[in-house]
Amino acid sequence: MKEIGCCSLLSVLKSKSNREDVIDIWEVDINSQNIRIAKQYTNLLSDLELDNLNKFKFFKDYSVYLVSHVAMRLLISEYTNTDPKKIIYYYSKNGKPWISKDICFNLSHAHKKAIIGFYKKDIGVDIEYKKDLEDYNSIEDLVYTKEEKKYIKNEDRRERFYELWTKKEAIIKGMGIGFSKDVKDLSIGAREQYYEESNIWQIAKVKSDSSYVAHIAYKNETVINNINYFVWNFRE
Repeated sequence: MKEIGCCSLLSVLKSKSNREDVIDIWEVDINSQNIRIAKQYTNLLSDLELDNLNKFKFFKDYSVYLVSHVAMRLLISEYTNTDPKKIIYYYSKNGKPWISKDICFNLSHAHKKAIIGFYKKDIGVDIEYKKDLEDYNSIEDLVYTKEEKKYIKNEDRRERFYELWTKKEAIIKGMGIGFSKDVKDLSIGAREQYYEESNIWQIAKVKSDSSYVAHIAYKNETVINNINYFVWNFRE
């Protein structure tokens, strides 16, 4: 991954953001430096974001939200050449944010990492920290279809669980349908495509370290090979 602070390659990225054959994925670490510097940018957040931020009781949750949402505003600002404080989010009926500019984005975070995807068309991202789960049997009944249970047979159950979960969540987030769609209604398995009426969603694994698993889902009839990976770090 290329590591970017505030703005060295972003002028190049803006020229790519209107192309349908390019996807940009940004990884953001929730570390002490990023937390400390992100606090200096809270004035960029909307009243709704500040309200959400101040509802967190635990510093860990507060920090994840703060760093990821400030980073997302600064990135959107660079892609759209808009003052980050003047970016207005609109929300679908299921809560997916969007802006009036001609670019789509999506955010996901888990544990000490966040990822943000940018694309010309609809995109969904999901990242999960691979912690051990106590009762895989009960969880599998809530998540997997019968076909998917065959897919995970004799495989590492934890790895398969997080693979399928992040694929399904990325699709649901890309569609912007939130919890109105049960993950068990999506049959994915090993496939890297999902058909939703007349739309085709492509699925791709996101590069990350071994403690995490992440996928993106993007609306396109063909597979995009030009997926750029970057690391965002705040710099003073």
